[in-house]
Amino acid sequence: MPPAADYRTLLAQHPEDAAAHGGLGAALAQLQQPDAARAEFDRALALDPSQTATLENYASLELAAGNPQQAQELLTRAIAAGARDAATYQQLAFADQQTRHPVQAEAALHSAIAAGSLGCDQPLPARPTARRPRRSHQCHWRAAGRAPH
Repeated sequence: MPPAADYRTLLAQHPEDAAAHGGLGAALAQLQQPDAARAEFDRALALDPSQTATLENYASLELAAGNPQQAQELLTRAIAAGARDAATYQQLAFADQQTRHPVQAEAALHSAIAAGSLGCDQPLPARPTARRPRRSHQCHWRAAGRAPH
């Protein structure tokens, strides 16, 4: 990731570049400047609300800051905007777990497994439930770091 100074240079030339504002936000978050990062993420999303990378990076910042409800909202927006990768669903599962929504967390983990190749070629159940997983899906549970009951 380019340093914050590079993003600032780019933004001096192209102040309406949503991706550059999002990149600057991510760089500032890594520099432990959460307030400045939030301001840049907000600018990026005001310019282009469908910036999935910005939504995901903003959610990571909020999770690290102990704001899982804000992270849930941002990740839900990212998924609605087209983010379908395993990492996004894993972050959502973590946020759901932190806000004490275990069924939602389990559903997000199932989506993460379906989105990513975790070495198990068996299909997932059509609708995840909070019940015990079927034996044929135990490899999915182990891949997600959770042992079946």
